[in-house]
Amino acid sequence: MKTMAIRIFERCSPAAWKGRAPRPSLANFFGNRRGSIAIYVGFVITALMGASVIVFDIGRLAIVRTQVQNAADAAAMAGAYQLDGRAGARARAEAVARNAADQSSGITMTTGGDAIVVDTVEFSQSTTAMVAATTDRNAVAVRVTIVPRPVDLALGPVLAMLTGATATGFTNITADATATSAPMVCDPPPLMICNTDELGL
Repeated sequence: MKTMAIRIFERCSPAAWKGRAPRPSLANFFGNRRGSIAIYVGFVITALMGASVIVFDIGRLAIVRTQVQNAADAAAMAGAYQLDGRAGARARAEAVARNAADQSSGITMTTGGDAIVVDTVEFSQSTTAMVAATTDRNAVAVRVTIVPRPVDLALGPVLAMLTGATATGFTNITADATATSAPMVCDPPPLMICNTDELGL
């Protein structure tokens, strides 16, 4: 009996467990650092992907905003050139303005296609305040407004807070421009005036 008791004690002693795997415990779980780098890598990859999508959307917004503003500027300047005070000046100016802004964007959207269209053409009697012109003669300035252009967003929920995007995943961009005609003569020919008093006539 004594010999058997000694053998059982030897099997259950700490020395007998030397070299064996320890039993899992809560302290061992939180103290184990193996695989922690994978978690950080996952967070970094997720953040980089989100940032790249945001940059992609902001780039599209900037491109469309530039194209829409350029169309409004071109339409306003083309229309203002027709405001010469003669009959039909406003009708000609509106036709030319709409034609000048009739262009396509390089970015096609799921809503609205790629067209850039003029919304309104207004004429003013003043260059400082938009006082509606009543005749072709007093129309000296033209204001062109572009139809709001939808831009699809790849990361709509995040950019909704930054750009005011709607819940449908796109935001609208519009632009307007005002121009007036300021005729200028370059290199005018010399004006020859004959003073008849010098000739004694």
